[in-house]
Amino acid sequence: MRNPTALDAMARWLVLTLAGVGLFALIPGSSFAAPGFASTRWLFSLHPVQLVAAVMIIAAWVLFVVHLALLGGPWMRDLPSIALAVLALVSVGASAAAFTWGTTTSIVTAFLVSVGLHVALCLRIDRIARHGLPGRPTTVARKRRAATAL
Repeated sequence: MRNPTALDAMARWLVLTLAGVGLFALIPGSSFAAPGFASTRWLFSLHPVQLVAAVMIIAAWVLFVVHLALLGGPWMRDLPSIALAVLALVSVGASAAAFTWGTTTSIVTAFLVSVGLHVALCLRIDRIARHGLPGRPTTVARKRRAATAL
């Protein structure tokens, strides 16, 4: 079994987020309930189906953050990686705000920007894991360079 990478975390985040968004967008809140129950609103005026979707989206992001934190490594000392992580966090908030108050165009745009930032962050983390920080290569990268220099 191979070691999980940041791209694995991003794939899980994307699948769970799309499933949650699908529950919000594709399935009306009244689909799973009798008419009397369907009009019931629970927490924050959300229908139970919408509440499950919101929990899925939040859980996807928490799983992503926990996965990256457990990976550890030198990316946590890399300023561009930290900046990308902060931008990815802000983009999740922007996506939530667009979903709450925005138009379809702003929702799609915010989601695509968020996905792009998460992909960029994961590619950067995986690159650093394989090659090390600029100026400080990993042991594997040093051995590879030494083997090709001969």
